Amino acid sequence: NPTHRVVIIGTTKSPENVDFKDIKEFFNKFIYIPTPDYQSRLLIWKHYVEDQLRKGLIKKEEMANSTAAANGDIFTSNKKPAEIMAQEENIRKQVRMIMDKMDMSSLAHISAGYAAGSIARAVKTIVTWRRVASLRQRQLTSNDFIDAISTQDLVKQDDANTYRKFTMAVTGIDKIYSEKKSANGGGKHILFLFVIGNIPMDFINSTF
Repeated sequence: NPTHRVVIIGTTKSPENVDFKDIKEFFNKFIYIPTPDYQSRLLIWKHYVEDQLRKGLIKKEEMANSTAAANGDIFTSNKKPAEIMAQEENIRKQVRMIMDKMDMSSLAHISAGYAAGSIARAVKTIVTWRRVASLRQRQLTSNDFIDAISTQDLVKQDDANTYRKFTMAVTGIDKIYSEKKSANGGGKHILFLFVIGNIPMDFINSTF
């Protein structure tokens, strides 16, 4: 259909193997996506741990209701709206109590260089509904996640530098920077104003 539009998105983790001429002719936009900074990692850890805890507690409640129903408790499946709201609030309180005892800041620090997906997989490996069901016997701590995150793929500094250089080259920013620097001597300020709308701040700060 001529009225339909198709967007093709390509990603690479091996930019050194890319043919610059072909890729620049095929794609018209290039975006550098760095690994999350400290504040972002802190939010990512909190989000996924809270989400997994909530899901685990809901599953635990459902299992308890199923057991009660099997034992002849006819009221468990006919809860009133007020009872459902009270249950949801109770789950939120339990999640907050567990989160307050965990050192999320340390997790954010030690996970530098890991992508959001790696953090999510680490959390889902540890915070299963069975683990949530056993929280009374064994409290969840930040140490539980150290081994899980260490098994995930880490973006090493050399790789990060390669990605940055690739972005500079494929977007033509390195050429613009060289030309402006030669013409003005300052260059850096002109480049900053030119790319700030498209390139993340940590890319500018870590590159120049």
